[in-house]
Amino acid sequence: MPADLAPPPPALVAPCAAPVALPDRDATQAEVERWWGADRAALGDCAARHALLADWAAGQIAARP
Repeated sequence: MPADLAPPPPALVAPCAAPVALPDRDATQAEVERWWGADRAALGDCAARHALLADWAAGQIAARP
């Protein structure tokens, strides 16, 4: 990274959550819905973090002389 650029905030480069690990058995409807919801929430959080990182990078580029 060039010396004149600040490193990105650690929260913006944190790894995205892995998908829910599914058991090796039949799942109940409630479990499927809960796991699907958890995966969707994690995907939304990850997308928001990536958007913030892109905005941060664009601001760093725009601030360069």
